[in-house]
Amino acid sequence: MKAFLIVLSFISIAHAKESCSSIDYRSELGPNRDQGELSWCFAYTSADLISQRVKQRVSATDIASTFILADPYQLEHSSRPEVKNYLQENPDFYNRVQTHRKESAGKYDPQNILNSAGLTDTGGQEDTTILLANAKGMCAEKNFPSTEDNQMKFLKNIARVHYKKNKSYQDVNRCPLFRPQTDFTSAIVDPLSVAMADVYETELDKRCQRKPWPVPLIPVMVKFGDDLAQYEERIKKGEITKDQGAAKLFATIDSALENGRVSAIGYNAYTIMPPDEGGDNKHADHSSVIAARRMIKGQCHYLIRNTWGSDCSTYYPKFRNRCEQGNIWITKEELKESLYSVTYMK
Repeated sequence: MKAFLIVLSFISIAHAKESCSSIDYRSELGPNRDQGELSWCFAYTSADLISQRVKQRVSATDIASTFILADPYQLEHSSRPEVKNYLQENPDFYNRVQTHRKESAGKYDPQNILNSAGLTDTGGQEDTTILLANAKGMCAEKNFPSTEDNQMKFLKNIARVHYKKNKSYQDVNRCPLFRPQTDFTSAIVDPLSVAMADVYETELDKRCQRKPWPVPLIPVMVKFGDDLAQYEERIKKGEITKDQGAAKLFATIDSALENGRVSAIGYNAYTIMPPDEGGDNKHADHSSVIAARRMIKGQCHYLIRNTWGSDCSTYYPKFRNRCEQGNIWITKEELKESLYSVTYMK
């Protein structure tokens, strides 16, 4: 009898772990965002997480700009104890921001910054992006729409404003206002010249009409690499198995969903769509939101809310058949092959 009870208990526990109750937060997120050709998937998913948390749709392009430009040391002056606690518990935060900006140094060059090789081609990570948003006030989507067209028009306007400001300064002082940053260690404070940063952020703040965040923005991230290649290298070295990694990551997704939160995932876009011709056909690190979960034909499926609008035509045929206005249902087995990080908000 004891043996039977032990087996029964084991089966019950296993069944509980595989629980796949229906959860759906799409109504809290609004229509799918579309990043276009901007390399800001990390900011678009972060904006969704923040929007759900503050119960207002925020501008994804503002979240991206804050990650790229904001002075992270402003966070030390935050009135929110939760932000200060996060910084104490994550002392590598400043180094991570600095490392990323130094790796992207060329994108801040005067020749690149306002074109497709500049700010709009800069990537990032969700946890640092969410925390850095505390350095600025809230920018509503309606004040600064998160479209590629709006962002490119804004950059053109920045170029005009900067040109006028620079010319006026040069006429008086006989030297240009805009000087390239030579010591990129200070990129963490000012990734552009002081002049360009002032122009960009001043114009953005005017449009955003910022308000204080109603709650502190505190991320929680579980990851096994900064990208898929790093995760695969850890698996190759025997530091972790894919099954172990997947178990931890899906447990994090499920916990977030069951506690009222969507989550952002880092994974390979080629899991759901064909590679571009002539490019790297193995790695395409991407960020999306897991917005729902449900059982379909006896298998637990998760809803990937993508940042490519409502189009379903870019996906593999099997996913096109499961696509709902740009959102696709995917099984654990399909997603675990390239899933390497999960981020949610407290």
